[in-house]
Parts: sequence; C-alpha cells; structure tokens
Amino acid sequence: TNTPTSTPPVLTVATVSGTPPASIQLPGATKVPVLQFTVNNPSPDTVNFSSIVVGVATPVGGSTAVLTATLWKGGVILSSSNNWSGGQVTLSFADSLGAGATSSNYLVTLDFTGGAVQGDYTPSLAGLSGTDASSNQPVQVTGVPVTGAVVTISNPTPTATNSPTNTPTDTPT
Repeated sequence: TNTPTSTPPVLTVATVSGTPPASIQLPGATKVPVLQFTVNNPSPDTVNFSSIVVGVATPVGGSTAVLTATLWKGGVILSSSNNWSGGQVTLSFADSLGAGATSSNYLVTLDFTGGAVQGDYTPSLAGLSGTDASSNQPVQVTGVPVTGAVVTISNPTPTATNSPTNTPTDTPT
C-alpha cells in the first residue's frame, strides 16, 4: 500500500522595506513601532496563523515586565500581551494566508511603562506558528529570527531657556 504524505507549507518571513528605524523614547512611550514583516506562502494550500513569538533583549537592570507587545495588521490590533516569560511573549491570533500569496504588512509595537530602565531594548520576531488548512499539519517557517528596531529609553534632559526680564529703572532728568 502506498499512502501519500503531504508536505507542510514552508513559509518565508521577510522584513518590510522601511522597517521602523531605531528610535529614542522616554519612559512611558506607547505604540512604538519596532518590527514590520510580511509572510510569503508559496504552497498550493491556505495556511491559518495561530501565534507569533516576540523576544526583547533588555538593558542591564532592565526587564520585559515594563513592556506590552501588540501585533497589528492594517491598523487593526490582532493581539496584545504583557505576559512575558524568559524575555519572550506569545501573541495568539487568528489570520489566514491564501495559497501562493504574500501577506499584508504585520507591525509589532511596544508600550513602555514609566518604570522602564534607561538603555537599549532590542526586539525580534522569534517565531511564527500556523497550520496548513488542508492537512492541518504545522507550517514550517524560514527567515526567523528577524531583528527589529532598537529602542533606546532615555530620561528627559533639562533644557535651559533665556527669558528676558524687564526691570524698571529710575533715570534722573
């Protein structure tokens, strides 16, 4: 008996041209864009996505506990979480990608609490999970990890400004 076996789709993750640039932010900054990517599905089957894993390397003394990661597609929030474990968070969502197609852009943003330690936060896309809609086999993914834009948290610095002060003086006539 010859039983055919199907090959799971092999998806390719790629960063988008113009991926968010590195930035300097104040503690408490929200919706900071850090990673933009697309997914290509060259297979003849539709795939259903179930989650991505976002990792963040924090500065010395820093913690992911001050972060919330959010996944967006076309201005719509697909998932958001601050349930970090070991420097990573899993964002669960439901989305599909047709056969032979490339996805719309996905965007990951970070929210920082006011307690964010100064220094560099380096995000990455560590994984993508999904299944083949026909065979229900897990997809295989190439192109990860993908490093995102470094966010430097820096406290505000005071800026001196000169303001004229008019003082009346008596002048003898």
